[in-house]
Amino acid sequence: MPQSHLKFHSTNGKRLVLVVDDELINREILSHILSTEYEVLSADNGSEALSIMQEYRETLSLVLLDLNMPVMSGYDVLKTAKADAQISHLPIIVITSDQSAEIESLHLGAVDFIPKGGIRRSWRADTRCRRRCT
Repeated sequence: MPQSHLKFHSTNGKRLVLVVDDELINREILSHILSTEYEVLSADNGSEALSIMQEYRETLSLVLLDLNMPVMSGYDVLKTAKADAQISHLPIIVITSDQSAEIESLHLGAVDFIPKGGIRRSWRADTRCRRRCT
């Protein structure tokens, strides 16, 4: 691996991804899906997410962000992150069940938008495949 890419990897050589969702089951599903390829950090609210983004700003590769959360919403995380020069470079993908939020999320700085229903279907298919293959 080129030296220039090492800063984006954790100590175990995997890229770091932050999953932000107030629902534990959603964090667990995403962590399960991603854990074979990535080291996954998680936060259950926007305030915690911003703290983690600051702490890991040099090594964090991606943030997967829910919008509807207590303490601080995903919208507020997007606004705050994009206004902060230290973390504004971090790519944020919004994952939410509110499909009408896509345009606003992208306008606020998200790099992409994924509807939550697709992730749950993907996880169920992955789980069924693993059961059949073992």
